[in-house]
Amino acid sequence: MDSLPNPYSPEHPAPPAQFAGRRAQLTVFHEALADILAARPRNLAVPGAWGTGKTSLLLSCAAITAAEHAAFAPVALGGGIRGLPDLCATVAAQLGDAVQHHGVAETMREYLDTVSVSVHLGPMKMTRYPKHAADPLLLRFRETLTAAADHSPFIVAIDNAEYLQKIDGALMELRNAFQEVQSSGKSCMLLLAGSPNLFADRSIAAPASRFFEHTDLEAFSAEETREALTLPLGSSGVSMSDDCINAVHTLAAGHPWMVILTAYTLFRVRKTDRISETDLATAFPMIQSSVGRQVFDVLYRNAGENGQQILRSFARTDAVTLSSAEIAEISGVSNPHPYLGRMCERDPPLLEKVSRGKYRLAYPLLHAYLERKMREE
Repeated sequence: MDSLPNPYSPEHPAPPAQFAGRRAQLTVFHEALADILAARPRNLAVPGAWGTGKTSLLLSCAAITAAEHAAFAPVALGGGIRGLPDLCATVAAQLGDAVQHHGVAETMREYLDTVSVSVHLGPMKMTRYPKHAADPLLLRFRETLTAAADHSPFIVAIDNAEYLQKIDGALMELRNAFQEVQSSGKSCMLLLAGSPNLFADRSIAAPASRFFEHTDLEAFSAEETREALTLPLGSSGVSMSDDCINAVHTLAAGHPWMVILTAYTLFRVRKTDRISETDLATAFPMIQSSVGRQVFDVLYRNAGENGQQILRSFARTDAVTLSSAEIAEISGVSNPHPYLGRMCERDPPLLEKVSRGKYRLAYPLLHAYLERKMREE
């Protein structure tokens, strides 16, 4: 419509000034931070499905921590961290950068020298695995945590923490290291943000899970959706009607990423400075295409032939909820139960179990996607 910059960005986490809702999670974090500042350490885990705003929450936690003059060391995991030495080195480097103290920086450099990595506090390139055996490595790692805590209360915040399960021993070693340092009276916190199956490894789930207070991220409430849609508009002169806000919440099922993607598209297609349901109707094909291309295509393809037949059974009826018996009859899959369970547990899920033996599609947008797939096939 005009040259106003689009205030919505589905590709990026929300900055703290535009962070919507999540009052319960922020309250838990505020209380935990107050406790560690009083040398009563607590540790938090934030499980949440893909696109529910875990990284956005961590950015807001970082801003809160800075206001209290404590250090916040963010660590985003991915495939580049190949083992426990890499993980320890990454945490150490981020801590050295966050604490901003010459003595701590030197301690971190000495530690990193012992594990043979090429690193500057900040960007790093891993070169070799440790010179020493695992036990000395982990002992030195705990010493670096203690050295940092001697100069400043700190939080190590690990995003994409589900990757810890791919690093042999990582979750338990982190838990053990922080437990030892905290038991000596040091003010620090380990904060993990990851998928709902963050503690799926049953061999370590119980002791690791008990070390953390859990605060789950789920879909936005209607009020959180309203805040997420209106905050970015700020003083732009553009507004969104109540009916449109409610329709976006329903269409996206409160899923934060889908809410913002919808808002981004609405801002692009709007005809006036008042975004309405008419704009939503215009934008719907674009929204459907974007979500399909970025999310549903891969999930649908990975569901396999039987899974696809089960999903399409929802598009062949007007019923929102189907029983497992109805799904078997419509899809032709004689035993759908294993597939139903897997599709409920995916991240993001394709189905939701609403009661015993009853299922529905996880997102209204998925119904339209399946109808289109059936027309194409």
